[in-house]
Amino acid sequence: MQASSNASGKQMGPQDDPETNDNSLWDMFKFVFGKVLNKRWLLVINVIALTIITLLQFVMPQIEQFIIDKVIPQKDYRWLFMAIGGLLVTALVLGIFNYLSTYYMSVMSQNAITDLRNQLYQYLLKMDTKFFESSKTGDLMTRLTSDINNLQSLISANMLSMIGNVFTFVGVLGLIFYINWQMALAVSLTFPF
Repeated sequence: MQASSNASGKQMGPQDDPETNDNSLWDMFKFVFGKVLNKRWLLVINVIALTIITLLQFVMPQIEQFIIDKVIPQKDYRWLFMAIGGLLVTALVLGIFNYLSTYYMSVMSQNAITDLRNQLYQYLLKMDTKFFESSKTGDLMTRLTSDINNLQSLISANMLSMIGNVFTFVGVLGLIFYINWQMALAVSLTFPF
């Protein structure tokens, strides 16, 4: 695609074409998450950890409901101590799985970024000397580091933990529908889509 000028006379290149930008954005997502998916065993560990975290987040309110609805009105201290112990154990296991999930998500994202940096470095090494003569070293370094840092924020552990939030959301919504589908339907209609 050649550069053309718009109504104001400004030169427009391929980067200004919205269709090209959409395609390149989609290609970037496929490329980056393809790097993440190269380590499938890490992805499987993360999905298992996120599933366990979601289930444990359901258990804690159930124990609290049991304490409030059954144990306190009956003043049964034996059940109270057992329920509190169950809460503590659940919270401990939840913390362990949160740690494991965050750790393995970080490992997965750092591996993807390391692979990407190595691939870019190998690509640069194969470039012709004319490319380096016409490009400023500082511009190349700035461009490469800023682009990699942008991609790193895209696949950071925090960004990947959004997947866990989606797991939790779907699980809570399913539980609400299981408990009281009319109330769940009323609540679901208020979601901002």
